Amino acid sequence: MAGRPRSAEVNEKVLNAAKELLEEVGPDLMSIDAVARRAGVGKASIYRRYSNKAELITDVLKDIKDISYADLLEEDFRASILNIAKRFITSMNTAYGRKTLAIIVNTLVGDKDISHEYWSTHTVIEVGQIADIFKDYQAKGSLKADLDVHQAAEILVSYLMYQVMFKYSNQTDNSLERGIDFLISSWQ
Repeated sequence: MAGRPRSAEVNEKVLNAAKELLEEVGPDLMSIDAVARRAGVGKASIYRRYSNKAELITDVLKDIKDISYADLLEEDFRASILNIAKRFITSMNTAYGRKTLAIIVNTLVGDKDISHEYWSTHTVIEVGQIADIFKDYQAKGSLKADLDVHQAAEILVSYLMYQVMFKYSNQTDNSLERGIDFLISSWQ
């Protein structure tokens, strides 16, 4: 028997409250009680949506780091990978983007349950989407037939994270293109 539909407004309030608390106190001190108070909802409303704090935090992290790549694909593999890299760098190399990454890293390093939840419900999916893009180009003959596309996707994501977290590169920085060209040369 279906219950009452979940309110989109309550969903948004809960996610916003959890995001604010993550920024303010971090994952260890954030509680479902505090999220409920901040959102102005009952704890039951949160537990109808999330079975525990780790699930809620994972949803917040996915929400604040949502990047789409499907519209960036071109016939040329290099052009597509550069488009993906530039979209990632542009979206994450802002004050908000770096703050988001800091929250993600701080949260994932501090709690193995949240880290596992985020890995299985977000990272694996995002890397899988990029690996699927690699598979398409592999099928077209643009990449080595024996290339491990999942490993290549993980390497690309790692390189882009490095660019944002440690270099503060921007999309016009030619070192980004040189790095991408270096990676591509080992994949083709």
